[in-house]
Amino acid sequence: MFFVPGTKVYEENEGNLIHKNWEKYDGNVVHYPKNIKPHELQEEIIIASAKIYSLKRLLYAIVSYRWINKVLFTGEFFWQMNLRKELKKEIPFLIKFA
Repeated sequence: MFFVPGTKVYEENEGNLIHKNWEKYDGNVVHYPKNIKPHELQEEIIIASAKIYSLKRLLYAIVSYRWINKVLFTGEFFWQMNLRKELKKEIPFLIKFA
């Protein structure tokens, strides 16, 4: 869900936002989810990213995909690897909201 100021979704959920720092709207948990703690959701996002962009999938892409898809997946692989590092750094902050 995207919480863009001025939209109905934003107005309905403004009280549930953890912060309004737009730099964090890149995969970080920015709101209080209903059935899971914010840091647990962040951890699940990291796990999902690691599964989708695993070394095994990268090797498969390099061997099996067309050249443009190889390039795109390789870029996504390294971008996600960096993003996961940044998401992990945010977990201590999110634990405060448990």
